[in-house]
Amino acid sequence: MHYILKGVLAMNFYEVNLHNIVEYIKKGEKSKDNLTIGLEFEHIIVDKESFKSISFEDGIIFIMEKLLLHGWKKSDNEPWLLNLVKNEDNISLEPGAQFELSMKNCTTIKEIKERYFSFVNDILPILDESNYYLLSIGYRPIEKIKDISIIPKLRYKHMSEYLSQKGKYALNMMKGSASLQLSVDYTDEEDYIKKNKVANYLSPAISLLFDNTPIFEGEVFDGNTPRVEIWNNMDNDRSRIAPGVFEKEFGYKDYAEYVLNRPSIISLLGGNYVYTGEKLIKDVYKDIELDERQIEHLLSMFFPDVRTKRYIEIRMTDSVPYPYNIAAAALWKGILYDDTNLNYFYNQAKDYSDHQVECLKDCMIKNDDIALVTLDDMINDILSKSMNALDDEDKAYLKPLLKLNKNHYNLATYIKSELKNGIPTALEINALSIKNINGRGII
Repeated sequence: MHYILKGVLAMNFYEVNLHNIVEYIKKGEKSKDNLTIGLEFEHIIVDKESFKSISFEDGIIFIMEKLLLHGWKKSDNEPWLLNLVKNEDNISLEPGAQFELSMKNCTTIKEIKERYFSFVNDILPILDESNYYLLSIGYRPIEKIKDISIIPKLRYKHMSEYLSQKGKYALNMMKGSASLQLSVDYTDEEDYIKKNKVANYLSPAISLLFDNTPIFEGEVFDGNTPRVEIWNNMDNDRSRIAPGVFEKEFGYKDYAEYVLNRPSIISLLGGNYVYTGEKLIKDVYKDIELDERQIEHLLSMFFPDVRTKRYIEIRMTDSVPYPYNIAAAALWKGILYDDTNLNYFYNQAKDYSDHQVECLKDCMIKNDDIALVTLDDMINDILSKSMNALDDEDKAYLKPLLKLNKNHYNLATYIKSELKNGIPTALEINALSIKNINGRGII
């Protein structure tokens, strides 16, 4: 699109930038024999005795420094030690000093486990030395969010100031929550459309299956999946379900339009990150052609249940401990990388709307009986169909999740039943320890 500016023919870059985002997403396409799975493990580091969170200044810096002695290296130009890398795996800190391991995408579940245990072997002695636990849980069990400070990173400062005006739980999301995020590949746009729609359709059931947030703001949560409730009250411009996922095919261009027509909060301009607040991305860049680095940044500023980068990122799973974190990878492999299962759930998803899925999530949070029966049927279907699609090696990774679901439904229901024995006893299942790694205490 062109327009006249003071007698000079100028260009509006909307269509160019729409095309550039589409091409960026398209470059993520993989061949069918080269599909990978990636995991991001978020944790809360706590004191072993009190289960109070360890702050950035009082302990997290020490852990990051100690990891340098185990082959991890600083990976950015930040003045603080906030990001580390080793063997293509990354450690970073979320706004409230939540501790994240981002793993290199792997072609097998076995490699995912091996990389995870390489990290475990590095960090476990450091934690033991300080009497800390690395806790896999959806939300901090002790502190109120007002008592958690944000780490010294300018991006997080701008985001907290902006998002706190958008949703009542924005700061709870930033400073208090922790998740397990999983990424999968697509072979072409048709495959992307199917996987994106199926992942969104299954999001309420997956949230319930992996609910590991028994406590919210120091109180037992009366309902299900408080992390979903947090995201529902964060910022509707960039969370929940990307609008239109169920109403149309929702291919590359649809996702690109979703991004361009919303604020980015922070934009990459002239090589610097600049606070642009409410200004829509299409207006921030109306005179600028987006390059790959800018696109990568913009896509990272959106947080729907299922996010697109050069892969599909599935974001609705609470942080869960080993072996359930590895089981999540096996579960999605059996659903999205098996054509029969993918088409089965895709045909179901075509009968749903954005509104129906959002309503199912809301009813799930409130413990609505009809919603829970519907989701229970979906969970059983997901587990059964994934199990049937996996080979014997990968089935072994999924079995602990089946056992958990059969005996206790999910970790949140199990922990709530144990809270009568005190928080340390109830939450021990979520702690990274030799006991849990060796399989004792697995429920």
